[in-house]
Amino acid sequence: MKSDARAFADAISALLGPHDAIRVVHPTRAGLLPVCCFVFNNRPESGLMTAVTYGLSLSEHPAWGTEKPELILCVRSTDDEWGLSIASFAERLRGDESFDEGSILTGNTPLSSESEMDGFLLDEPQLADCEAGRIALPTRAVRLRGAYPIYECETDLIRKIGGKQFLEKPGADFRDVQRDHIWQ
Repeated sequence: MKSDARAFADAISALLGPHDAIRVVHPTRAGLLPVCCFVFNNRPESGLMTAVTYGLSLSEHPAWGTEKPELILCVRSTDDEWGLSIASFAERLRGDESFDEGSILTGNTPLSSESEMDGFLLDEPQLADCEAGRIALPTRAVRLRGAYPIYECETDLIRKIGGKQFLEKPGADFRDVQRDHIWQ
């Protein structure tokens, strides 16, 4: 039987093609495995970088039912620090954070040297096929959760109007790591 890790890598490769790099975030707590991040350059289209975590779903959280989350990020960038940032959040917050849609993950420093954004809003992933967001593994199911870079100053608005409404703001390109702040 195929391992969960191999089945996950195969499913992600079927969705995005072969990965260009794997970044690893080593565990900060004893007894946990690393969180890896598969990096895909120029996918799903030229100029975009997609990153997908693996390792978050190996942990437990009381809010998780039959599906456990992994995170997927797609930005207009060539800097794989974006992927390393989302993997770092997954590693640091696993077991404590539910990683539900609408969750806000923020830090104290910019996620990449090319932007002042310092957090992510989680929601449905930007995938052409919504069912591609669910990955059946030999021992469990994984649900990909989309991670959208945000500025810390946007968190009050997100909490006020909700994550889905925030992501539907007209004219906002959430793949653009240099986009303007959204104030209202």
